[in-house]
Amino acid sequence: MKSQDSLDHDSFLLFADYQSYIDAQERVSALWSRPKAWTRSSILDAARI
Repeated sequence: MKSQDSLDHDSFLLFADYQSYIDAQERVSALWSRPKAWTRSSILDAARI
């Protein structure tokens, strides 16, 4: 299967929300680079479970 064919026939909808995945990963990477903010966010996320 050619790469372009994979893009044109995304039967598993892998690319449907790929941009939002990239955007979220960029936010995670930015937060990870600030240890205090990362720790605070991690604690708050765990407390919400």
